[in-house]
Formats: sequence, C-alpha cells, structure tokens
Amino acid sequence: MILRQGPARIGRLLAVTATVLVLLGAALAGWAWWRPDPEPRPQVVANNVSERPRVCLAADSATAARGDTVSAVWTALQRSAAARSSNLQQFVEPAADPARAQALLAGLLNRHCALVVTVGPAFATAIAPVGGSSPATVFVSVDSGLTTPPPHTTLLDPADLPAGLDAALSTATATATSGPGR
Repeated sequence: MILRQGPARIGRLLAVTATVLVLLGAALAGWAWWRPDPEPRPQVVANNVSERPRVCLAADSATAARGDTVSAVWTALQRSAAARSSNLQQFVEPAADPARAQALLAGLLNRHCALVVTVGPAFATAIAPVGGSSPATVFVSVDSGLTTPPPHTTLLDPADLPAGLDAALSTATATATSGPGR
C-alpha cells in the first residue's frame, strides 16, 4: 500500500520518521546527561560505636627497631586495657623529628584517644605543642629522654611500665567516660 502512494510520499514519511527518531534520541541523551544526581551518599564518620575508651600507643619506627621498649609498653597496655575493656591501637610511624610526630599526635587526638602513650624522644617533644589542645587526653611518655614533663604528661621509666600505665589508664578511663564526645 505504501508503494502505491509514490516515491515522494515515501520520502516524506521516511523524513518524518527519521526526524522523530532523532528528536527522541536527543531527548533521551539530554535526560541521561542532565538528569539530577541521585541522593548524595551519607558521610561516613568513624565513631567509637563500642563507647569504650580508646588507648593509643605512638612510637617512631627507629625507636621501635632499637630495642624492646615498644613491645614491653604494648604488652603492658594490652594487659591493662583488657582489664578495663578499652580499645587499644598501636601506631609505629617513621617520625624521626618532632614536626612529623606532632602531625601524627594531632591525628591521634582527632581519633579521640583518651590515653596517648608515646615511646621515644620525637613523640615526647611533640606532646607540648599538641597536648594543650586536648586537656582531657592523658599523655604518658616512656623512654623519652626528657627531664621535665610537658603539660598533662607523665614521664615513665621502662622499669615502671605495668604500674605506671595501669594508673594512667585508670585516670584516662575515668576522664573518657565522663567527658563529652567519647
């Protein structure tokens, strides 16, 4: 039947069909290109869902490689933290100077560590500039080489580890469970 209508009529029919298809394709492409974004993903925030105090051990890799002090502190912290149901994290980083250690300590404060135990001189020196921003955080420095402790800091000799860390953890646990945002 279409063939009987003549070539001119068939040409117009093909032109109209092609135009409709092009417009439909353009509309579909425009919708795909300019459609609104789906709902934004919620921001993931790392929270302490257990609500237990967080205890952080920070040491530089050079101090950790030199001796058994870091492993002795870690063992003592594990025993104390287990008795008090605390979350325990260990950070051994290549922080040879106080500036690098200061950045890492600031990150630990951002993680809301109730007790920060440092090993070695780089982290001990970095406590003073960082520690003042978080007076609720308890700092303990082991084998620091310092003679005068920075504010909010207890200096411990490696021989006094179990008892000294246990006392610091008791203080930090009391502060963390009563302080805001923990």
